Amino acid sequence: MERKENLNEPKGTATAAASKKAPARKQSGNEASASPAPDTTPQKEQDLLQTASQAGGEIVNQVQQRAGSTLARQKETAATDLSQVVQAVRQFGQQLTQGEGGPVDCCAK
Repeated sequence: MERKENLNEPKGTATAAASKKAPARKQSGNEASASPAPDTTPQKEQDLLQTASQAGGEIVNQVQQRAGSTLARQKETAATDLSQVVQAVRQFGQQLTQGEGGPVDCCAK
């Protein structure tokens, strides 16, 4: 195969000499990528699936723990609020029995 010389380079330059000596190198499809193809053997895939499964399980556990602690706090708040309502109703009932019920006192008897 005959090479054409670069018409832009003078004949005596290093580039012209190098282009005559070095054979042309074509890139194959594999050389074009910077990193090698990932190893996708069945064992590697199995290991990857196992790692992903473990990570997913850990995430589920964390979510369950956070949901449980949030639910516990909400239960405590609801219980406190409910006990305050119960206490207010008791006080109101005592006021009614003692005749201090205000405008409602006349209807309670």
